[in-house]
Amino acid sequence: MNDFLYDCVNTCTEAMLPVRLGQLNLLLNLNLLRQLELEP
Repeated sequence: MNDFLYDCVNTCTEAMLPVRLGQLNLLLNLNLLRQLELEP
C-alpha cells in the first residue's frame, strides 16, 4: 500500500510540476514587465 501511495504522489507531482513552473514563469514575467514600466 505504501508503494502504491508513493507512486501516486510521484505521478501527481510530475504532472503538476509543469503547471507550477508555468505559473512561476508567468509571475516572474509580470514582475519584469512591472519593473520595466516603472523605469523612466
